Amino acid sequence: MPSLEATRSAICYLLSAICYLLSAIRYLLSAIRYLLSAIRYLLSAIR
Repeated sequence: MPSLEATRSAICYLLSAICYLLSAIRYLLSAIRYLLSAIRYLLSAIR
């Protein structure tokens, strides 16, 4: 049944895309946290 195979491959592709998006969001959050800490450090250094 090619339709079952197609849906299975589509589900696998969607799962991998969701995992990739989650890892990208986690990376963006860590980068934002790093930028905030750097800005806080710069503000404390200016004072």
